[in-house]
Amino acid sequence: MLFCLSALCASAQVSGYSLEQAATLLRQGIRITEVAGRVGFTSSSYFAKCFKSCFGVLPKEFVSR
Repeated sequence: MLFCLSALCASAQVSGYSLEQAATLLRQGIRITEVAGRVGFTSSSYFAKCFKSCFGVLPKEFVSR
């Protein structure tokens, strides 16, 4: 199980589980915009900001690891 590095983003506080689920979906090869929508974000840029706040890297960097 993954845990957020910080709680700077309001969505990271409320949706820590959603961001962990997003990380799992990204590892499965699902596109970032689709993952953002599946976990409840309407803005991909806001999703990226919250993801970085939680995991320390942008979703595209997470995928390329």
